[in-house]
Amino acid sequence: MKIKEVPTVIRYDVPKGSNFTALSHGFTVLAWAMVSLSQKKPLLVLGLPGLGLFAAGAAMGLNAVNGISDSVDALVGPGLTAVWIGVLGLAMMATGLVLQSARNFLRHLLIKEFGLA
Repeated sequence: MKIKEVPTVIRYDVPKGSNFTALSHGFTVLAWAMVSLSQKKPLLVLGLPGLGLFAAGAAMGLNAVNGISDSVDALVGPGLTAVWIGVLGLAMMATGLVLQSARNFLRHLLIKEFGLA
């Protein structure tokens, strides 16, 4: 038995074909996969990146506070950036927790009330 490579031809100019280009179709599939994963594991998709953003915001904020003795004017931008990144991280973590709680509640309700799993 031999394995032989077979050439493939991909054409996007067929009648009644897809409205997407290869790149836009790839992004559509990636977006669908992320939405599907965020519904199944919200703490993983939203909570962990939120924790990372919050930690990055805290580190940037501490760095801005450390340099406040030199010049206050030069630290307004990094300080505000640290605040916004930290708030975004907190919002992502809160969203992940709420979605995880709702998912667990609905699962518990379906099992208890309807015997479904």
